[in-house]
Amino acid sequence: MRICGDSEAIVESIPESLILLDHALCVVGANRYFFETFSLSGSRVIGLSIYELSERQWHVPQVVRFLEDHLPTTREIHRASAQEHTVLNIEKRAFQLTVNFLNQESGPSFILASLKEITQIYKSDLFQSTNDGIMMVNANNGMIEDVSPFLVDLLEISRTDLLGRQFWETSPLKHLQTGHLVLERLQMEQSLRFPEIHVKSEKSHRELRLEIIANLCENGSKQMAQFNVREIAKSKDFDQLFLQRARLESLGILASGIAHDFNNLLVGILGNAGLALRETPTDSLNRSALEDVISAGQRAAGLTRQMLAYAGKGVLNMHPLDFSKLVQGIAKLVKSSIPKSVELTLSLPERLLCVVADACQMEQVVMNLVINAAESIGDQRRGEVRVSTSMQTLTTNDIALRFLFKEIKPGDYVVLEVEDNGSGMDDNTRRQLFDPFFTTKVSGRGLGLAAVQDIVHGHHGDICVTSTIGKGSTFQVVLPAIPDVQSASIPDRNKFQDLHGGGLILLVDDEPMVLQITKTILELYGYRTLTAKNGELGVQSVRDHVDQLDLVILDSSMPVMGGEAALWKIKAIAPQLPVILSSGYSESQAVSGKAAFVIAGFVQKPYTLTSLLETVKSVLP
Repeated sequence: MRICGDSEAIVESIPESLILLDHALCVVGANRYFFETFSLSGSRVIGLSIYELSERQWHVPQVVRFLEDHLPTTREIHRASAQEHTVLNIEKRAFQLTVNFLNQESGPSFILASLKEITQIYKSDLFQSTNDGIMMVNANNGMIEDVSPFLVDLLEISRTDLLGRQFWETSPLKHLQTGHLVLERLQMEQSLRFPEIHVKSEKSHRELRLEIIANLCENGSKQMAQFNVREIAKSKDFDQLFLQRARLESLGILASGIAHDFNNLLVGILGNAGLALRETPTDSLNRSALEDVISAGQRAAGLTRQMLAYAGKGVLNMHPLDFSKLVQGIAKLVKSSIPKSVELTLSLPERLLCVVADACQMEQVVMNLVINAAESIGDQRRGEVRVSTSMQTLTTNDIALRFLFKEIKPGDYVVLEVEDNGSGMDDNTRRQLFDPFFTTKVSGRGLGLAAVQDIVHGHHGDICVTSTIGKGSTFQVVLPAIPDVQSASIPDRNKFQDLHGGGLILLVDDEPMVLQITKTILELYGYRTLTAKNGELGVQSVRDHVDQLDLVILDSSMPVMGGEAALWKIKAIAPQLPVILSSGYSESQAVSGKAAFVIAGFVQKPYTLTSLLETVKSVLP
């Protein structure tokens, strides 16, 4: 389990099976009792999703379905802290399943499932209080021996109308196959699932969609069949939820891989553009073009950080921002991203209060909303997109009428409004607008506005939309304002003359373009260099030149031998040799444990000429 110190011994001694899952329902840990109870080994369980585990070694569809039924949505799990419980049977043994959603203010959230074996299940207090419909049936003759109060309430039928009757004579089980065949199948297969059965409640005749799972269990010498009856929530289609989670997880893995490769390409782009800018006279027309290349490259670097954050491997860079200045700063890039037939109008008052936000993510919110607005107009007719910022004090009534996000509280907010005179949308489209993968575009993938909403919610704000068919749409983003705080200043990046130095530097990276541009930059500024294309060759180079080397710049992610493994080997050879670690991830994500106290510096990819030289200069003054 992910527990350290004395707590680990306590957890391992608990006589209950404990299994820890992440938000994607992948197993990240389990205690000894779990492995012993179900005859499983850690190497065959850890890292598998609960779906894979159920298909391979631990066939527990009822656990899977219970988790799906009670799991908060992807966007809400970090706010969940509820506990759910039920009774189920696994391998003819009765268990009390308790699921806790563990909320952490910083870092990922987890799901802790506890399985406690119990005897005489239908005489327990849990049987009386569970929020599952449970029917206990004699497995030999089909007679109903007990029903949970929840099932009685769900079906709106009295206990006396159920007890002592054969289950196939009752609602809802009369809708199953012939009763004795169910029992015969149950004897052979141990567990049966009927995914969707339609019945009506006895009194109000309410339409019910029910899922029924049947399991064999033993009560002393008597063999019983336990039927778990659960209403399928109309708002959830479990198969679709599973598919959506799987797609999101796959996108996260893909995003991480793309971000890693894209960062290496950006090092080459930004490095070469920086070298060209260095040699360009201040009065040259080419200088402005090169500065635009560097600016666009840095914004692309922000996109890779977003992809890493989406993959769960990035950290937001939060600081005070003036939203009017932010929109003004990307206005040129925004205009180049929309059709020439669409006019962009800006209304950006000065002296707005600041918001605490990640600048790169906020730029993407603006870009996404403007591009969507322009696309609603199309490139076949003229139209206008109006972008404005303002201050607004929201009251409780304002929030109730316009916003759904629970974290919105009365107070002062900075407002971003993007309005278009495009085609507009109907109510059905507007309701689905922020769903992942929903799109109205022929070739779109629909993740854009879902991502925008997640970014805004992650900054404790909200987004609302109004629209009229044929007249256009208005998107309004509100973010909490902070008073009397100056926005973050932009550092001076043009002091090349102060960054010259000297010494022998070993560069270790698996990307040839990164090695080449880094080598060129350092040598232009007076340093000598050696290169190695993986950690193993880097360690060997340290052995060969230990007395001459002044610094190592080490990539964190490489084949053959990774950066952290190479770091410890280098320190074993030359404890005093300074090492700068480089990664596309943030420093807090790339540097773990004791390594943070060993490295001399950190430079995040994609680095510019200036950021690289400044980091080196801070280590070799």
